[in-house]
Amino acid sequence: MDPKIAVLIVSYNRKEFVLKNIVAVNRSTYKNISIIVFDNGSTDGTLESVSSQYPDVTLIRSKENLGGAGGFSKALDYAYDNNFDYMFCLDDDGAPKEDCLEILFNEHNKHDKATILGPKILPSDAKDESSKHFWPINGKYDSLTKKISEFSTEEKQRLISEEATYETASVALLGMFMHRSVIKINGLPDKGLFITNDDVEFCLRAWTNNIRICLVQKAVVYHPQGKNIQLSFFNRKMDFNVLPPWKLYYYIRNSIYITRIYFKFGQLLKTLMISFIIIFHHLTHEKQKLSILKNGIMGVMQGLIKKNEVKL
Repeated sequence: MDPKIAVLIVSYNRKEFVLKNIVAVNRSTYKNISIIVFDNGSTDGTLESVSSQYPDVTLIRSKENLGGAGGFSKALDYAYDNNFDYMFCLDDDGAPKEDCLEILFNEHNKHDKATILGPKILPSDAKDESSKHFWPINGKYDSLTKKISEFSTEEKQRLISEEATYETASVALLGMFMHRSVIKINGLPDKGLFITNDDVEFCLRAWTNNIRICLVQKAVVYHPQGKNIQLSFFNRKMDFNVLPPWKLYYYIRNSIYITRIYFKFGQLLKTLMISFIIIFHHLTHEKQKLSILKNGIMGVMQGLIKKNEVKL
């Protein structure tokens, strides 16, 4: 019999998304699953609706909003303590394709137990699976040189066309699939990051602990795509989501903090420059300018002084 997989959904005030997510998970071709919803103190009736419509779903309620980082940290800890061998993480607004979990499980059997896998993440309105996916195609992270190897343009095109599984620096927590041995070796996501880039930190930490990370392009999770902008930096185009001021703070703080911990000083300077470019773009194109400026500058300052709260 196939092992039972804990499907961990972290939610906050998005009841309709959670209910649709559960429907999508229940359509999975991999049947031996246990759905666990960790709710970050929702006030929209999420828990009541899930409890009444899906009594077999395990519900965990937090009295306060711990963010995605804190939610997944608690949910993974619960799954680990309750002896689940495999964990599959989902945002409340993510929806896995029917064969996603089965593909990830079968692919994981080809690797060491201590391997992290991630699916291809497509916009919810994607017309086909050749659409551009969210997560960038990067090579693996080298903890000794503190660099990420870059694929050539030709290599990226080949990987995409062949739907190849490849090693990468990081995958999103949305759709992250792992064996319990990963938690034993790597620990839990850093709850202090609250939201954004917590998956990047978790994956870079995994590389330092000799845990491989692979993106499995044949496995698909659908997720709404926010307002997107493209910025140029040293002749390199980069895509960013437009963020509300409060979330901009966490994005910038966490980006700078993670670069400080896992990369060399030169990369930190680049991250600082990119952060100011992002702040400037938000100031010139979005409303709430005072809040953007305040949260952006605070994010830079806190990113430079934030203490490491996890063991590397």
